[in-house]
Amino acid sequence: MRKGIHLRNIMSRRTAVVAAVFACVQFSLAQEVGPSLKLHPEELFYDNSVGVVPEMADPFILQTGGKYYLYGTDGGRDVHLGFKVYVSTDLVNWSEPAGVHSGGRALEKANSWGTRGFWGAEVYERNGTFYMYYTVEEHLAIATSASPLGPFVQAVKKPVWPQRAIDPHLFVDDDGKAYMYYVSFENRSNDIYVVEMKEDWMTPKEETKRRCIWYTQPWENADPKYAKWPVTEGSAVLKHKGVYYLFYTGNHYLSQKYAVGYATASSPFGPWTKHDGNPILQQTENLRGTGHCSFVRAPNRELIMVYHSHKNLSTPGPRKMAIDRCEFVANPDKSKPDILKVKGPTDSRQVVPWKSLPGK
Repeated sequence: MRKGIHLRNIMSRRTAVVAAVFACVQFSLAQEVGPSLKLHPEELFYDNSVGVVPEMADPFILQTGGKYYLYGTDGGRDVHLGFKVYVSTDLVNWSEPAGVHSGGRALEKANSWGTRGFWGAEVYERNGTFYMYYTVEEHLAIATSASPLGPFVQAVKKPVWPQRAIDPHLFVDDDGKAYMYYVSFENRSNDIYVVEMKEDWMTPKEETKRRCIWYTQPWENADPKYAKWPVTEGSAVLKHKGVYYLFYTGNHYLSQKYAVGYATASSPFGPWTKHDGNPILQQTENLRGTGHCSFVRAPNRELIMVYHSHKNLSTPGPRKMAIDRCEFVANPDKSKPDILKVKGPTDSRQVVPWKSLPGK
């Protein structure tokens, strides 16, 4: 009898040990790849309600060399230290910060003009050089690196120009010409402008500056709390069937009504015609403050909108990264451009139809 009890106790302890070890393995893996860990690799999914990456605003994803690299605006005090970078092969499971500097940063503030307020990094590659466009102290800046992990460095530590501006975004057209879209405050509002860049991708042709987007539709300034200073910001540009689509976000970033719309044009300079169906991405019952989008192709080549949302229903920050699938569909009015439809914002578990990028 005693032997039987002793044996059962041993087995119980062994079962408990195995369970504890398995739990530790789960926790370790989750710490390594982030909150979107999948224990069954055949079913890849994400959940925007918890955040694909929990502390990442103004997200931008670069695809190069068989991997994805995520940049944006870091949460908490890290926003004054530079920019972290995260790595993935499937857009769902992300590494811990992986940059060459301490804390996983790709850009350290010691290598840049300015000392605080590092916002909205976007990185572009050309001929083996990586260009980081970003905001620091409400000024535009550009740094370069030989690797997407950094170190990104400003050879000359200075802003693009002395005027205050935020949210730089680079669009490169089919002919190789590059255009920088950004937000200016010169009209006592956040308005989106464009300027053509010189061949070096570092210097704007200031004579080409044009105003593109400003507050004209009611949804763009829908929160009375912030109505005195209209906001259109966070631009991203796509070209589809010869038409330029300029995506932007309306309302103050602290507002739950932060939302995405777009306008179209036949030229990178405009004039821009806003979509009648704006906004195309806005808050849900479980997700607030959805905006500042960019785009990337999934491993199966589907178009993905990348954006951020508020931390929860009552607290804006730190904001969290979200993703959703989208596609261009024919406009019922054949005289107008195709419509960009977003399959979201989703705020529950979403199984995706792709696997990882093929390695290189």
